[in-house]
Amino acid sequence: MSLVDEVTITVEAGSGGSGARVFLSTPGSNRKRADGGTGGDGGNVFFCASTNVSDLSEFRFKKELRAENGVNGLRKNLTGAKGEDIIVLVPRGTHIIDEQGNENEIIDINTPVLLAQGGAGGIGNFDYKKRIEEFDENY
Repeated sequence: MSLVDEVTITVEAGSGGSGARVFLSTPGSNRKRADGGTGGDGGNVFFCASTNVSDLSEFRFKKELRAENGVNGLRKNLTGAKGEDIIVLVPRGTHIIDEQGNENEIIDINTPVLLAQGGAGGIGNFDYKKRIEEFDENY
């Protein structure tokens, strides 16, 4: 097995789940009320330096890292689950260069670094209605 000290990988955070647009109609009433929950946040990607890792051989054939997406909101004002985070262990002193953006940006990993932040979950119509009521009360 050869030493792998330079790799090119793609890192992607998870997307947030959609908020639910659900209406509940109760028997005996003509009114419907908002009942949709908020979507869960997407997962993050962290890189952590470790003394137990000596090279980047983990990425020899694994070229993409994708965190889990958040789950959509549900009826009964249920919030969707958050996407699972990915924690990647790399050798101490690893340098990360952003090839998509600014090529001069180099991150030296000696402490945990949040490399890709997951998206926020969408607002369900139950919370949206609550926020509008709070706004009306304050203004």
